[in-house]
Amino acid sequence: MTTLSENKIARLTIDIPVDFHRVIKANATLASNSIKEYVVDAIKKKLIVEGDCQMQKKLNKKTANLLQEYQKAEKVVFDDVNSAMGYLTDKS
Repeated sequence: MTTLSENKIARLTIDIPVDFHRVIKANATLASNSIKEYVVDAIKKKLIVEGDCQMQKKLNKKTANLLQEYQKAEKVVFDDVNSAMGYLTDKS
């Protein structure tokens, strides 16, 4: 499983509308975060949610059927695609 590392840092510069910047700054302040912390957290959440959706699309029928068999046989419930894939990896 790939994890996001905060050890190596790269700079990301984007141009956004001033009003959008104000909204981000206000929300970050309300959350007691810096703008950087707020934006990085939002990006991580987006990557996790959309990453699971993208991974789900990549599962082929054979893998999906195999997961269903494991779930039925071992009464396992997977919370997300990553836990299912981790389960299959541990089994092999």
